[in-house]
Amino acid sequence: MVSGLSIKVDARAGKSCEYIAPWQTLPELPPMPKANFEGTAPIDGIDLCRPLTYDLMTEDVIGLMDHLGIDKFSTVGWSDGACISFDLAMNFTSRLDRSFSFGGTYSPENINATAAESPVFLEYMERVQEEYKKNSPSKGSFHAFEERMNTMWGSLPDWDAISFAKIPTRYSDPNAPIMWVVDGDSEEAVTRSTPGEIHSWIWGSDLVILPGVSHFAFMQDPETFNVMVERFLEMPRFPGEL
Repeated sequence: MVSGLSIKVDARAGKSCEYIAPWQTLPELPPMPKANFEGTAPIDGIDLCRPLTYDLMTEDVIGLMDHLGIDKFSTVGWSDGACISFDLAMNFTSRLDRSFSFGGTYSPENINATAAESPVFLEYMERVQEEYKKNSPSKGSFHAFEERMNTMWGSLPDWDAISFAKIPTRYSDPNAPIMWVVDGDSEEAVTRSTPGEIHSWIWGSDLVILPGVSHFAFMQDPETFNVMVERFLEMPRFPGEL
């Protein structure tokens, strides 16, 4: 009944057990649908040396939604995806209905200096490298991609209270996006004061801290994570709405 708990039993002693908290684990993902690359465009000839930025990634999201004919949409963003969700709310406000932003930040200075030393993070990076080799249509190496990401993370995002003030509040604009700022109580990638700061800068936003999980909450306790996402998506925009 309890997902995400890890208990080691010492068969020799017959009694002792060692509890490992969910936030200290990185469980295997459940079976996923086979990747479909039929819609993947060839990237030969594209300037892969173009610096990565959150603004460019955000424009990619808008470009995809335009292509699909979707005028208004919601996002569930994790880590960089949370930053992209913030960027959407700031710069494409009218396109966003609501945003569930987990583990985002507003400055490289808020990245935990010891995050890369975490056993969970190290295991995650090993997985990412294997998945990149398997799924990326690019012929470039993972190392080259990692260097480009590290360059971006070294200077971006570069936001402050004034940046987040661009996001309208539902107290004055009924069509403003519903904003949930979400994180785990054992977050190890960004400083734990960051979610509260962002929440205070987005007037009318909601702050949600999930128990017993870290930056990788969706893998460590997917049941709780999914319940919160479902509630977020179903939550009425106005009081009394069904």
